Amino acid sequence: MTEQLDHKTFDLISVLAGRSYPALDVPVYFNEELGFKLFQLERDRREALLLDADNAKDLDKEFQALAKASEDEKFTITLKSIPEQVRRDVIASVASEFPAKRNMIGQEDPNPDGDQALTKKLWSVYIQAVTDPEGAVSIVTEETVDSIYNLAPIGVHKAINTGIGELQGGADAGFESAAKELDFLSAASPEG
Repeated sequence: MTEQLDHKTFDLISVLAGRSYPALDVPVYFNEELGFKLFQLERDRREALLLDADNAKDLDKEFQALAKASEDEKFTITLKSIPEQVRRDVIASVASEFPAKRNMIGQEDPNPDGDQALTKKLWSVYIQAVTDPEGAVSIVTEETVDSIYNLAPIGVHKAINTGIGELQGGADAGFESAAKELDFLSAASPEG
């Protein structure tokens, strides 16, 4: 006699269609001159700690004041994760516009125009908003993405790309950490 198993079912398509995407606020600074001055003061302050304690105190006060002033220079770029299909569509679009070329031995030649186009198109789908230090929000357009790409300091580029990387891999890493923790908690104790 075989028994019928009573299986529950669910609609996987609805689960995937209705999911939300994480967002991340990335602080950025466009004032390179201020950043460089902070760098120089920090360097001088460390040297003075070894050589001249009084000068170190003065430099420390100057650094603290400038660090506090740098808060008035902090912008926030809001990034939001995207569906995998959107990412693949961007890559396919750039690949069709800037096809790869291969050299005599079959290696792909560098394609700086394609790389630039890919970065800008990915930024345009990930960047949701840019907020200034007073809380005003800039509308993100192709022109603003071009301006960030062409005019913003390299540190801004790094912050955006790092943020996108966190969004792409952060959820997986979070679930992996949770699984390790649950495995650890559910393992039998060697003490019995």
